[in-house]
Amino acid sequence: MPDPGVGERILLVDDERPIVDACSMGLKRAGYQVSGTTNPHDAIDLAIRDPYDLVLTDIMMPGMSGIELLRTVKHLYPEIAGIMITGHGTMESAIEALKAGATGFLLKPFTASDLRLAVEDALAKSRVLKENVRLKALMPLYESSKALYGEMSLDRLTQSITEQIAKSVDADQVSVLLAEGGGAAPRTFRLEAEFSTNGRSQPASSDILEWVATTAEPLMVTEGANLNLPSELTGVPRAGAVLYLPMITSGSLVGILRVKKAGAAERFPDAEVEMLSIESSQAAIAIRNAILMRDLENGYLEALGALANALEARDIETRGHTERLSRNAVLIAKQMGLSQTDVEAARVGALLHDIGKIGIPDAILQKPGKLTPEEFAIIKQHPLIGDRILAPIPQLQSARAAVMAHHERWDGAGYPHGLKGNEIPVAARIVAVVDAFDAMTETRVYHAGESVVHAFEELRRGRGGHFDPAVVDAFFAVLNAVQYSPA
Repeated sequence: MPDPGVGERILLVDDERPIVDACSMGLKRAGYQVSGTTNPHDAIDLAIRDPYDLVLTDIMMPGMSGIELLRTVKHLYPEIAGIMITGHGTMESAIEALKAGATGFLLKPFTASDLRLAVEDALAKSRVLKENVRLKALMPLYESSKALYGEMSLDRLTQSITEQIAKSVDADQVSVLLAEGGGAAPRTFRLEAEFSTNGRSQPASSDILEWVATTAEPLMVTEGANLNLPSELTGVPRAGAVLYLPMITSGSLVGILRVKKAGAAERFPDAEVEMLSIESSQAAIAIRNAILMRDLENGYLEALGALANALEARDIETRGHTERLSRNAVLIAKQMGLSQTDVEAARVGALLHDIGKIGIPDAILQKPGKLTPEEFAIIKQHPLIGDRILAPIPQLQSARAAVMAHHERWDGAGYPHGLKGNEIPVAARIVAVVDAFDAMTETRVYHAGESVVHAFEELRRGRGGHFDPAVVDAFFAVLNAVQYSPA
């Protein structure tokens, strides 16, 4: 909070000029900015033009009482402090002044010290009130920030940002424009997400975006045309106030928020600009985190994909196996109505399901005949090897579970841990079905490919024993929809 007397603005009104002059002089010496007048109507005009922190007024004046003046100014600035000057106060007038919002009284005659103490006390109360109002307004920001920081999908995050900001200030349009090209001027921006309740938005001016990016300051402008016809008919967006806010974190520009309130008389009060500036900072941090997470995950997947391709390169007959399983696992997961998280776990789990075979000798992997019990015991280690490869990567833990468990069986007779039924992650149950179908229909060094009809019968026979019945049913539902990619 500011120190008492440092730059705060006081509106002083008394019908006696000597009192106005003397009080103005004393308050200015104390460091306050003072506007003094003997006319309450002039005081209202002053208040309309500029904001004030305190109105200091005589309670009895010709034409308008100090109580009426305070009540009027309070409509403009609800948090403004008010001191009533009176020479013959009554209990009734005091009560009326308190109802109008007075926070202090000054009885005539008073000294310069009395004046200063009354002003300091009233402004101190006003600062506490303003801070409480500000903190109350910031509580929704705290709640929304928790939701933002928990979302790592860039698409969902930016859409959530537009919706939350629109709700917080009752905006008609909110856009998230992300910076491209490494930050060198002139910058380019791409529209990442947009929320609109009122027709189309006007393309953002590159000059405006560059100004906001360069100055790192909010900018409010008026955009659109003041027409009665809807924008869908005219092609011209409605007139309104548009606020551009830079999204900056760690000194770097992430992008720009564009917030519009349609309507020729609309504007963004200072309190809303402050709140939106805070929200833009929160959004910048959340977006930067989501971008870093996306790039990190893409890097991991590219590296692991390269490992999977290297594994397939060791066996020409299985080339394309993992990509095919990944596509089909997604179709089955969506057919089952799974969450986006489980769909992604099935997709990545299928892509990486055999990554552990990178640690199995070629002599065993490519052996044309039947494996010995010792060799099969080594093969059975590949889910554990895959699990160790993925263990250090937090972003792939759901896929890791599918890699570890894709050889488990619904009846509990699988490996490596003998999991049963719903103990097996759903992504692993999906990978088990698509992997079995692919293995049966492919020609490998150790067996000739079976017919598709034979593979169907084996899946039906294994339903409820080897395989999750719900996954098998979804597999056949996808086949009936002619979506499945055959081996």
